[in-house]
Order: sequence, then C-alpha cells, then structure tokens
Amino acid sequence: GLAAAAICKKMNFTGGASWTSDESFEIQSSYEINLDDVDCESAEWENCTFTEEDNCGHSEDVFLSCGEKRGSTELFSLVDSEGNKISEEGQLGLLLYKGGTVCDDSFDGLAAAAICKKMNFTGGASWTSEESFEIQSSYNINLDDVDCESAEWENCTFTEEDNCGHSEDVFLSCGEKRGPTELFILVDSEGNKISEEGQLGLLLYKGGTVCDDSFDGLAAAAICKKMNFTGGASWTSDESFEIQSSYEINLDDVDCDSGEWESCSFTEEANCAHSEDVFLSCGEKRGCEEGTEACSSGDQCIFSQWICDGTADCDDGSDEAYWRNCEDRWNAGTRVWISYLVMLVSGFIAVVA
Repeated sequence: GLAAAAICKKMNFTGGASWTSDESFEIQSSYEINLDDVDCESAEWENCTFTEEDNCGHSEDVFLSCGEKRGSTELFSLVDSEGNKISEEGQLGLLLYKGGTVCDDSFDGLAAAAICKKMNFTGGASWTSEESFEIQSSYNINLDDVDCESAEWENCTFTEEDNCGHSEDVFLSCGEKRGPTELFILVDSEGNKISEEGQLGLLLYKGGTVCDDSFDGLAAAAICKKMNFTGGASWTSDESFEIQSSYEINLDDVDCDSGEWESCSFTEEANCAHSEDVFLSCGEKRGCEEGTEACSSGDQCIFSQWICDGTADCDDGSDEAYWRNCEDRWNAGTRVWISYLVMLVSGFIAVVA
C-alpha cells in the first residue's frame, strides 16, 4: 500500500486506491520490465528503494488505480481551514510552501510581499502566525528563516530545515490578483495594460521597463509583433509617467536584424536611467498565433496546453470555465497515466504483499 500511495502521489493523485498484478492486457508482452523490488518506508517516492533490473514475468505486472487528481504542485499556495486552495484576494489563509507550512522566523512585510507576488498577487496585505486550523498538524513545516532584501522572491534567503512548532505557522492575505506574466506589455500612466492599437504606452519586459540603448524601428516592430500586433507604429523615450520609478529596468541594448524577436540580441542588465525608458505604440491587433487560444475577453491569447490545467491563466478565468468540460479532460488524462504505469512497474506484489 505504501508503494501504491507513493507512486500515485508522484503522479499528482491524492493516494493509491487499489492495486493488483496479472497479465490481462495483450500489449504487456511488448514492453520491457523496467522496475522491480519497490520498497517504501512512507507514502513519499523519495523514501522508496527499488531496482531497474528484474527477475519477473509479465504475470507480475502491476495494475494500479489512484484517488482524486490533485491541483498542480505549486511553490506557494494559501489554504483555508479545510485545506482548500484560496484564490480570492484579501482572504487570510494558511501559507504552504511545497505542500508544507512556513515558519515565521525572520518573516516580515517584505517576505509577505515577495511571496504574494510569486503567487501572482500585487502584494502582501497582511500576515500573522498562529495555530488556529486543526489541519496544521497534518503538514510538515517546509520553510523557515525567510529573509528578503526586497519584494522579489529571488532576493530572499531561506532554509528548508526548521526548528519551529505549528504555533509559528504563517497565515497570509494578499492584494489583487494579477494577470499571467507576459514577456512584453504596454501600460498607461496608472499601470493598466493597454490592449488597443495605436495607443502610446510605457513598454514593460517581464514587469520592468526597457532602455532605449540601440532601440530602433526594427526593435519596435519585433516587439509589437511579439505582443500580437501587426507592427510598430511609433516609439520614443522619456520619463513622463510618475510610476516609472517604481519599476526595475529589465531590458537594454535591444538590437534586431529584422522585425522578428528571434533575430534580436539584448541584455537583461542595464546601465540606464528611467529617462531612457521606451514608450511604444503598435499597429492593428492580430488573431491568436498557432498553438495558442483566445480567452473569452478576446484581448488575450494563452498556450493551448494551459486550457483546463487546473490554473486560471486567462485574466477572465475562461480557460477553466465549465463549458470547456475540464473535468472530462482531467479524467481522460487520469486513464492515460494509469495505463502508462501499468506497463512500467512490475515485481511489485512480492514486495508489498
């Protein structure tokens, strides 16, 4: 049972529902036997030993069914008193890191803001530490000594070993939900995204401004095309928005051989001031490119594989909408994974029985 649970958990299911071994599929003989002697001390794959050499026949191939599909494992998440994920802004929840709680040692406002930003919120609204949920004791404590120099997770140090009790677990609430991070966007003077053609806006790259060193018409055209416009209408550089100083400068020395981003060289280190920030306007809006699909709003395209993946990537949430029959897609994926595992694992019964 431990091996079944560990493997189901590794495939992102909640646990092993049942397993058996036999040779009931004709296709089994077409597969190699790749795994044997699976012995697990707990329901975690990292606590299992095994060998990739076998002394088995296909009559010992493992058939497995698993529990419910879990959401994608995230670095950080917030959950309520029943362990359900919180997606609404402003709601206080238990903070989880890699599925375990976070200790409050060294935790502060910068850490809260950095983690909220990592979860795609605008900032940390408030945080506290306590043991108010019964479920806390069921989690491991996975993160401690979070110390951030700024509100960016990349500027934080931490340890995954702790010396804490669950009374020190961090509870966190975050600001507004942000849309998915895009490579390039244009924003107005208040930081709102510009989707209309022909409107001049501050150009952002990975959430920071773009310096005008080497920037020219080809660079403008390549970036507009990358944002799904037909071309660069015009560009300039100045410091006319008050919000510019709140951004990092994330892109410099953009030099393009053609109007395609793939032909451009650049650096993400800058030696510029915000007076050199690029402002850009683009031509007409194009439809979604191959391999992407439009959100219901009509002004955003996302990768097709993001549809029904359990996470809302469209600003309007339409990629996970009920009319897409996401549950049917998840169930189909479950059957595929189980069929794959059946052919992969053998020799299981002798160890676990």
